[in-house]
Amino acid sequence: MLHEEIIADMQSNIHDQPVPVPNNSNPFPSPEAEVIFCRALADVQSAGLKPDNVLFPASQWVIDTYETHEDISVGFRKTKSLTIHLPPEIWMPRALDWAQGLSVLHYLLEL
Repeated sequence: MLHEEIIADMQSNIHDQPVPVPNNSNPFPSPEAEVIFCRALADVQSAGLKPDNVLFPASQWVIDTYETHEDISVGFRKTKSLTIHLPPEIWMPRALDWAQGLSVLHYLLEL
């Protein structure tokens, strides 16, 4: 009986219709351009360069400016609070990789 109750409770969260996938395309005009991007990104990452441009000002890389947790409201009426812990040491390296890649791509596409 508990199994059926769980299934019934979860049913409202199941969406049978698939979500359409956005169109994507390779931003590089040629395979050679993609190789140049990969090499440039590898050089930026191995040098440990942090972007400091219009997209990503240097102030974003000061790790002490970020909270280590966030409280989000949950539940049907959003009356409960759930604390999510995610210290910058966990997500900052991934954010830096992403910012470096986007900065290199932006630079190369403007050439």
